[in-house]
Amino acid sequence: MHKCYLLVVGVAILAIFSLSQVIAGESEESMCIPMGDIVIEPPDQIESKRAAVTFPHATHFSYTCNTCHHKWDKEAPVLSCMAANCHDIVAIPKNVEGTKTDPELSSRYYKTAYHSACIGCHKTIKQQNKAIENAYRSTGASIQSSGPTACSECHPKE
Repeated sequence: MHKCYLLVVGVAILAIFSLSQVIAGESEESMCIPMGDIVIEPPDQIESKRAAVTFPHATHFSYTCNTCHHKWDKEAPVLSCMAANCHDIVAIPKNVEGTKTDPELSSRYYKTAYHSACIGCHKTIKQQNKAIENAYRSTGASIQSSGPTACSECHPKE
């Protein structure tokens, strides 16, 4: 009888401890970081002419989150790039005369944002790699992959 009582008390204590951990875990803020590939597609109202982009999120972990998520305050959940007031414009913005656009407005066009951020970064790395190759040709120094810069490298044929 004494052993049965101890077993019941032990299970009850374990259950209370487990429940408190679950409740505490729910109240703590945590960040969920996608580890695999993220499929980037245009907004629903856009009929895409190219395939969706498969973005390997984990290969970009050497950069700070704010490199890409430039408006993230490090507290709120990270929102989609096409969230309101970020890169939420779905048509090429034009000014009244139909010529040059306001750079701030143009940067909110979802396609410009992705292309300038992704391709721009990859081209910068490619230029740095060329400089490293030229400077350290004889040392055999390793260089990081620059990432794709051609349309078909990100948008494969369907």
